[in-house]
Amino acid sequence: RDCLLSRGLGDVYKRQVDTDDVGTPDSAALNEHSGSVVLPVTGAILLPPLSGTGEVSQKQGSAAARTSVWQDLREAVKYVVDTPWLAWTLGWSAFILFFYLGPLEVLTPFLIREQLGLGSDAFASVLAGFGIGAAVGSLVISSFPLPKHYLTVMLSLWGLPLALFGLFGFVGNLWIIVALAFVIGATGGAGTVIWGTLLQRRVPRRMLGRVSSLDFFVSLALMPLSTAIAGPVGKLFPVEWVFATVGAVTVAATIFVLAFAGLRKDELDHPIRDDAPKL
Repeated sequence: RDCLLSRGLGDVYKRQVDTDDVGTPDSAALNEHSGSVVLPVTGAILLPPLSGTGEVSQKQGSAAARTSVWQDLREAVKYVVDTPWLAWTLGWSAFILFFYLGPLEVLTPFLIREQLGLGSDAFASVLAGFGIGAAVGSLVISSFPLPKHYLTVMLSLWGLPLALFGLFGFVGNLWIIVALAFVIGATGGAGTVIWGTLLQRRVPRRMLGRVSSLDFFVSLALMPLSTAIAGPVGKLFPVEWVFATVGAVTVAATIFVLAFAGLRKDELDHPIRDDAPKL
């Protein structure tokens, strides 16, 4: 549901917001997170008034009615496959999230209970560290221009700090874990702002909703499997070494993509400036 609503809101966003405002990190981050946080509110506030504005022509409405979800998905997949920087980024993120989400959601509460002797309120503190860090990181990165090496910076912010996640099982102190979570959340939030900006600036307007929907789908597709196998893996192996393995694998995967995916050449061949024309 979030994927479909995200596509619809993304299309409305592109039509309603002045294109001069689309490429800023602030607005891009807002749009990127709309499916998970802002969408239920903005959907209730914005969509009813828009339905009566008559700004979407009858021709556009009939054309949209002739499309199907599967047709949109095929077009999005074809576009991503033909766009190397998108294909590498989405493939990498699916791989990383598969290794990361299960241990985060299943093994972190187990670690807190078994090693620290604490309860659900301690796990809530860790999640709060992630959330506050993400908010701070988003605000900080939004205060600066988009980096020249935006793909390199984005993947580095997302992947390399997960080495800190590998330390969760060894520190033995709740507040150190919360501090590590804050750093991971801050860098992740900063990377997500760059990602939202790239979608707005490098993906054509007609494909934006489709690619955004595919992004949500790819990001969440392996989450149930990751959650399902995290428990059995935590029983077979010491939990602290599971965290260490996740940290090592995710960092190694990030370094591999940065070294061999050709992202550095792509970002230099396609610079994004504040005065660059929007797609």
